[in-house]
Amino acid sequence: FFARVVYPTGSNKTVLCAAYGPIKSLLEPRTPHYRSTALVMAEEVGSRLYYCFVCRNYVGRHDDIVSKAFQAHSGRAFLFSHAENIVAGPKEDRHLLTGLHTVADVFCSDCGESLGWKYIKAYEASQKYKEGKVVLEKFKIIQDD
Repeated sequence: FFARVVYPTGSNKTVLCAAYGPIKSLLEPRTPHYRSTALVMAEEVGSRLYYCFVCRNYVGRHDDIVSKAFQAHSGRAFLFSHAENIVAGPKEDRHLLTGLHTVADVFCSDCGESLGWKYIKAYEASQKYKEGKVVLEKFKIIQDD
């Protein structure tokens, strides 16, 4: 039983599967049968999924959204407790609407598209809940119902 399922965006892509534990990488290509099985398992989990809007790489689950009330420079954004298939850029201190934070921009691990940022450190006590969480800009992700 999988808690999270990440299935291929193409026929020869790396498949990442996470069970209750660390992420395991299955490097061999999968058949269309595997893809349909992954979709069925994702439905069993019961969560809507989010993908990179450029390459359709899986990045997060609806159940992992902490808040939909975040604002990015381009519009609305969602705060996720965690995201998958993203890579973080260098850390930098940034003055945001809620004060000074150390953040790292995050990018799709497949196509490199900028998707948002990750909170590394919050300097104000009231903002500490953001540490380790990821903000994904709404217009940079698509949802699969």
